[in-house]
Amino acid sequence: LPFALAMATASNSTFACGEGSRKDCVRCHANQPEDGRILHCLHVICVSCLDEIVTNEGVVECAVCDKITKPVYRSVSLRNQLVFSSPVFANVTTGSLDAESVTERLVCDFCETSAAKPASHVCSGCDGILLCNLHAEDHSKKRAFRTHGLQALADVNSSGSFKVQQKCPLHIKHELLQFCKTCDLAVCQQCLLKGHNDHQVTSLSEAAQAQRSSMKKALDTEIVATADGANTGSENQPVSIETLKSQLSAEIRSIDDEATTASKQIAETFSHMKKLIEKKEAELLHNVDVLRWKQQQPLDKKIQTLTDLEDAHQTVVEVAKYLTGSQASSADIMQLGKFVEQKLMSCRSDAESQKSGTRETIQATTISAVLAKLEEDVKAVMTVYDD
Repeated sequence: LPFALAMATASNSTFACGEGSRKDCVRCHANQPEDGRILHCLHVICVSCLDEIVTNEGVVECAVCDKITKPVYRSVSLRNQLVFSSPVFANVTTGSLDAESVTERLVCDFCETSAAKPASHVCSGCDGILLCNLHAEDHSKKRAFRTHGLQALADVNSSGSFKVQQKCPLHIKHELLQFCKTCDLAVCQQCLLKGHNDHQVTSLSEAAQAQRSSMKKALDTEIVATADGANTGSENQPVSIETLKSQLSAEIRSIDDEATTASKQIAETFSHMKKLIEKKEAELLHNVDVLRWKQQQPLDKKIQTLTDLEDAHQTVVEVAKYLTGSQASSADIMQLGKFVEQKLMSCRSDAESQKSGTRETIQATTISAVLAKLEEDVKAVMTVYDD
């Protein structure tokens, strides 16, 4: 209660927290739950999730950062010790929160969690435990608790002036009025005598005021940094988160522009390479056509020559057959015989001569040489890009 009620009813609250998921339940992700509580890691959890995951020792582990939230007072449920999230996040600029709306959300520490009734009283003699009407009546009747300060929550005014005095968990009859700086612990007078007599001690109110001033200074520094947001060049000059985000966004845009330029340059380079390859392709195809014509032309001529020899040989053979037949006269044989023999020998000689001077003699530049050169060039390019 001291935490929840004091924070909820404090006027001119200056607790600052950024927008986003810190306002939502870390477990079920409910959007800014009205019954939410602020864990010690400053994350928010709704009451239903809190009741589901709290251990028997009253400990809760944050689902986001794994930090542990422990109860400060043993007899008070953790849900009643944690600060409400709705007044912190929803009323930062509107001032104090009506205490009545806060007390309506507090439940009895003695009731079962699943059927907890609204709290109506607080016992200052029992570490500030909260009680419903039924348990408050039963509590007041017990002889051991008659001297406890049982107060109705309705007595708490909107200014938060009512404060429950916490009792020492070791010496229940003594209030926590001192703060041991050596042990970082709130203590009573009996504690000072029995274990903290040689420690550095101050009053609890002075320690709280020092802590409040320290938080105010840190908060003011943060507000100045956020408001100014200008880096004067000094390494110690605070820079706001917005400034850092702006700088990072500028770097992201710079990287994006650089990547866009690089992509454009790559596209242009490969487009140029494509044109060069297409030009080289056309050149090589033309060279192949030229080589094909150069290599086929002499062979075509040889074929034509052999065709002419074939015709001439056929003519000589027909004349020879006539002369060797019975119809030829002696005069015809003597007149054409020698010429026929010479022509037969000439045809045979000309045919033999066509065997030499074929494709093997034309080796200046062959098609296979063009392909070999192309393969060599492709391998060179692939080697560069593979590396």
